[in-house]
Amino acid sequence: MDGKSLKNTLKNPNNEQQNFIMFVSLFSQESGLVLHLKRIENKKGSEIDEGQAIIEDCSLQNKVFTGDALHCQKKIISLIAKSKNDYVITVKGNQKNLYQRIQDLSNSSKPEICFLEQDNSHGRKISRKI
Repeated sequence: MDGKSLKNTLKNPNNEQQNFIMFVSLFSQESGLVLHLKRIENKKGSEIDEGQAIIEDCSLQNKVFTGDALHCQKKIISLIAKSKNDYVITVKGNQKNLYQRIQDLSNSSKPEICFLEQDNSHGRKISRKI
């Protein structure tokens, strides 16, 4: 699940209070298809609200939802769990207490297994360590 802003939909690029079009989509890695797509204007809605609506509208089960740190919200996680799905959501500073608890846990114990993946994509080197 991810949102994308269409910046070329700006009417006045010099105005700080921009109103542009966004799309929030639910994409299936398995089929390579967009399963749900919601269009919003950033002044009239939010990626978080539309993400919640997508989860409520979809009838998927036994799948794994992924999302960026913006979707690390109690309501989104609860909706995913209630729909009999799993999730992998990035945790960053927008959830300070949760982030600190994860840091404390990972610093106090060593992992039994570690997986490292490295690739070059989008013009940069990316390392993922689990």
